[in-house]
Amino acid sequence: MQKVNYNTISSVILIIVACLAIWETKGLSEMSYVFPRTIGLILLILSIAYYIKSMIKSSSSKLFEGINKRKVVIMSLSMIGYVILISLFGFLMASMLFIGWMTWYLQQHNTDKSNKAKIVHASISSISISIFFFVLFRYVFVVPLPSGLLFG
Repeated sequence: MQKVNYNTISSVILIIVACLAIWETKGLSEMSYVFPRTIGLILLILSIAYYIKSMIKSSSSKLFEGINKRKVVIMSLSMIGYVILISLFGFLMASMLFIGWMTWYLQQHNTDKSNKAKIVHASISSISISIFFFVLFRYVFVVPLPSGLLFG
């Protein structure tokens, strides 16, 4: 008999959340339910795959074992800063700053790249990802994005 581990419990919780998200879209109009139902279906598929993986390859590691607490704190504070930046500068500028910062920060232990290469990589990825999501939400999903206090 397989021992239930944290991955199995997490996957079951995610499956329940995905099913609830899909269920809640049933009363919406066709245009309104497309995005939340798509996200719910993606979450459901990935959660089922996570459950299968947790059943096949069980791990006996403790919860939060091997977690770098310093990185967790820095990333959490950065996300809080991102929310503040969105209200000040708007979605596009805040996203470029946040993604650029996080990409640069997470590369710091990579000794294969020079500092200049890390900055270039962070800049290119932050600009391209931010513009992609801005265009996707603004023009495809027609979702109004915050323009910020300074630019609005």
